[in-house]
Formats: sequence, C-alpha cells, structure tokens
Amino acid sequence: MNRVKSILAMLKRSLRLRGEQSWFAPGFGIALIALLISVAGLSVAADKIKDKVKNKAKKNNPATTATRSTTIALTADETRVVVVNREANSVSIIRVKDANGNDVATKLVEIGVGEEPRCVAIHPTDRVAYVTNGISGTVSVVDLVRGRVARTIKGLTEPRGCALTPDGSLLYVANHTAGTVSIVLTSNPLNPVLDGSVPVGGRPTAIAITDRGTGNISDDTVFVTEIFAELDPNFKDANFDGNGEARDLGKRGVVHAFPAGNSNPPIAKITLSSLKDSGFSASRANFCPKVMGAQPHSLIFCPDPNLPGTDPVNANNPQGVYPNQILSAVIRGNLLYVTAIGPQPEPLEIFNANVQALVYAVDTNTLKEVNVGNKNKNLNVQIAVENAAPPPSLDRTFANDIVAIDANGSGDRFLIVSRGGNQVLRAKLADPATGELNILNAAGTGVD
Repeated sequence: MNRVKSILAMLKRSLRLRGEQSWFAPGFGIALIALLISVAGLSVAADKIKDKVKNKAKKNNPATTATRSTTIALTADETRVVVVNREANSVSIIRVKDANGNDVATKLVEIGVGEEPRCVAIHPTDRVAYVTNGISGTVSVVDLVRGRVARTIKGLTEPRGCALTPDGSLLYVANHTAGTVSIVLTSNPLNPVLDGSVPVGGRPTAIAITDRGTGNISDDTVFVTEIFAELDPNFKDANFDGNGEARDLGKRGVVHAFPAGNSNPPIAKITLSSLKDSGFSASRANFCPKVMGAQPHSLIFCPDPNLPGTDPVNANNPQGVYPNQILSAVIRGNLLYVTAIGPQPEPLEIFNANVQALVYAVDTNTLKEVNVGNKNKNLNVQIAVENAAPPPSLDRTFANDIVAIDANGSGDRFLIVSRGGNQVLRAKLADPATGELNILNAAGTGVD
C-alpha cells in the first residue's frame, strides 16, 4: 500500500479537481473518482501480480487474465500505470517500479488525447494503450515507449467502456449513445483497424471479457452492461394500472453477452431483478386510508389499502430497490460482478430508503443472474452490524453511489469505489457459489 499512498499524493498535486456536471450523483468530481479508482486498481493489481509469476503464470490462470473496462491500467511488467484524466483530456504515465524492483511514484509524461477520455486498455505487449474519448468519438492509440499518440481511430459514437481480448487481438469499445459495441483489430498494436460493430441497443457502458484459457478467443464471452435499467414487463400492481416507472420494483438491470471474435454474434440478454427487500423498512401509513380526515391523494404507495395505516404491513414495510447505472464490471472465476446504483423512487419516508449500493453476480457459463437473496446484494445492509465510531471512522456510512469494482487474482478480496460516499470499501467473498460479498470493517462482521 505504500506505492498506492505515494501515487495518490503525487496525483493530488498533478490533477486539477473540479465538480462534474452530469446526471450522476454529486461527489468531489471526476478527478477524485479517478483517484479512488486508482486506489482500487493499484492495490488490486498488486495483489494480482503477487498471485502469479509474471506473464507465463498469467497465461496459466484464466481467472486473472479476464479483462475489463477501467480508468487506470497497470502494464504486465508492473513498471508503469496509465491513468485517464477526464477533465484534462489527457492520460498520465506513471512509473511505479524501478529497474531494481523498488516501488516508486514518478510521473513520466502526461499525453493529450481526445475530449473526455473514459477508459484505457493496455495491449499485452505493453507497447500500446488504447484510450476512448467520449466527446471526440475517437480512440487514441498511445505509444507507451515514445510517450505520444501514434494515431487516432475515428468513427465511434460517445465511446466509453473498452476491453481487449486476453490475447490482445481485438479491442471492444462500447458506443454509449449508438447502442453498439465497436470491434477493433489490434493484432498490429500500433496500427489498429476499426472492423464493424455489434448492435446491442440501449446505452452500453462497461465491458468485461472472459478468458477460458484455451487460447482461442471464440471460446470467450464479451459482457456489456446497460447503464440504465429497463421497465420490467413482469411488474404488476393490484392497486395501480400502470407500468413500473417511479416504482421501487418497476425496473430491472440489463447485461448483454456475446461470443468474442465473431462479427455477427448471437446476443444473449441477461436481466438483473429488483429486490423486494433492500434491507430497510419504512412506514407508509401516510399513504394509507385514515380513520378521520382527508384521504391520501393517492393509494398507489400504500402496501395494503384494506388495512389501517397502523398495521405493521403498512407501518413497517420492507422497501424494494432496482439495479440502475451499472457502471463497472469484473470477472473472477465463473462469475461476473457488476455494480449498480439502486434507486428507490417511490415517495421516501426515511433517509436510508433512498439510494442503495448493489453488487450483482452473473454466471458466465449459464449467462444468468446468480440469486443470493434479497438483502445480500445490498452492501448497505451491513452497516446494521457496525458500531459507530467518531470521525475519521467511516463505519455506518452509506455507499450510496458505487461506480467501480475490482478484485485480487484469487477473487476473494474486492475493492469497491463509492463516489457518493467518497470512500473505498473493502469486501471479501463470503460464498464462492453465489458471489455474495461481505464488507470488511474494523467494527463490523467479517473482520480481516
């Protein structure tokens, strides 16, 4: 962690902080997010490399060579880190290990790329980094040896997430507003060629690609997250004849999957269900019939209008939540983990029924959501077992806006970035079969 601390200190001096104007929840700004994700990326990358012996061992361990979208990437030889600076329209190359193998933190160069860089992927040769530029609609091909942009790939539409196949032969880029995933041939790393696209629809954002270890990328699967949830056609309400808009259980998350190396692949749609019980309850009595006085303006939000508001069904009602803004993904073992910002849009009665921190797992073989129960997908429920401590303790704080996830090579330790909480959560794998995670806190359960 000394390397992480020193790099963070250096990055603080070199990056300009400014608030981000967008539909995302407010935070300290995207520069801080980059720093937080840097903590996750660097710490996890170090753990990955300690698990194996350089490149040969990596090839023998498919769990660690699955690729993913990220704003920071470590070269295979461990010597350099490439960081996306979204507001500065640049990437920084930082040396993190010297010739003697000592940890260092030296900014080598900052290279201008396109407008609003979003993602970086480093070719397995460590010669080239590919950077998606959202506003410019391009991918910058950065020569890591010469420290400059070698060329620019045009013809994309608000590109965001990106990931290389494990062998480095193909780069997949999510075109956020076009609803497609571009395919770029990268066998010649410095001279990539745009080679068609895969239509997935919606707003594709994060990408993760498996490595089955066969050496044939056609055996691997490309996963693409849909940032916004869709209306759940199965949502029904006996008291309200409408769709699921503005309802806690009215929408579901979406992840697309298709085989790599295919220009016209079959696309599987994976849905992530809403949670009937987010782990928090609230009184809905104000929305239910009263004994005296005016009736509520709407009974839509009363759990059971046939019961008085004082009945526990209405007065202590479990609050639901659905997965939205799926911004990050990582693969470990046969599970794809994705983060979701879980909104609870129905009229709120308590502060902690608002926005939840959800982590879903998808089986990369069956291409289905893994059911770990309602509450276990919401990281926030674990604050109930923590003992509040004075600042600077972060115990009992809500991770209400999680935007990035990463894991060590063995997949039993995770780092999750909470943009809204300005913190990085440490979690451990509680159940390998379901992907259930437990937060590691000094005052709570799962002490490590």
